[in-house]
Amino acid sequence: MRKINIRCDKGQMITLMGVILCIAVLSLGALSAEIANINYIVVTKQSSTFNNEFNFIKEAFGFSLNYNLTDVQNDPSGITYGTLLEGDINRIFEAFENTKNEFTIIENRHGRLFDAILNKYWYPHTKSGVYNVEIIFYLDDGYSSITEKVTYSIVCHPKI
Repeated sequence: MRKINIRCDKGQMITLMGVILCIAVLSLGALSAEIANINYIVVTKQSSTFNNEFNFIKEAFGFSLNYNLTDVQNDPSGITYGTLLEGDINRIFEAFENTKNEFTIIENRHGRLFDAILNKYWYPHTKSGVYNVEIIFYLDDGYSSITEKVTYSIVCHPKI
């Protein structure tokens, strides 16, 4: 009896096609990643989003400052739904730094540089318990920057 050695290359061909297919997929993935990373920026979309973010910061900063002026832990009656928070103006510098740090952390997570300066605060004597607070804001995203003075009316107990 004679042994017949029939060589079957089907397994090798399937393995070779699998390797070629894997290399092709990896090459296409690398090529598409390179094409996607061309740093193309649509200027109008970037600036409108940046302006919207800055407007949101201006609006939210006043509410947050007014909240940080209120000592909610020692005076829980100060925070009631539908009422104004009455803060203590003697805590203005501490409350401002807390508010500024909160917004700095949020903006740093989005890759933006945020800074705020408490320019001045005064009691206008027109409304009882309302102080005007002037803050200078600075926001930079690496492509553009905005600096603006904003004045808030903060409800506080009169300074003693």
